[in-house]
Amino acid sequence: MELDDRKPWDRMDGESPAKFALFVLYRDMHPSLRSVREVAKIDPGNRAVATIRDYQKDWKWTQRIDAYDAHADALRQARSENVRATHDLAHIAQSEAMMKLCAEAVALIDPEKVGPQYLPRLVDTAVKVSHLATGSKAAGAETKGKTFEQEVAELAKEMKK
Repeated sequence: MELDDRKPWDRMDGESPAKFALFVLYRDMHPSLRSVREVAKIDPGNRAVATIRDYQKDWKWTQRIDAYDAHADALRQARSENVRATHDLAHIAQSEAMMKLCAEAVALIDPEKVGPQYLPRLVDTAVKVSHLATGSKAAGAETKGKTFEQEVAELAKEMKK
């Protein structure tokens, strides 16, 4: 590995394999559990806490860990954003398919059989769908705990009566 390519959490010049192995134990611990005392408990060389604390100071473990944690957090954020984007795309595709089905169903409605009492509900449902599709939090876009499918099913039942 080129010297310029090394990261702070990589083995440093002059750092022995044994000292680096202890750093790796420290680095790979969950941040809430990470401590010199915990490293001493699992150190295969059974070194004293004070010795490991000296290594921590001499080899700048704290600064290296700060850089490593920032790097790991950036990777987690990127993965999380990718997952969200993938889910968003899937939801958009599902929404488009449902909207197509709804449009086909609306086209089958006989306007002569739809009373004026349903028009406000149809408009309200259409507005909710629009707001949900765009992510808008506009007033009136709430579904009172119902899914879009439940809203449409209830409206369809009412219109069949």
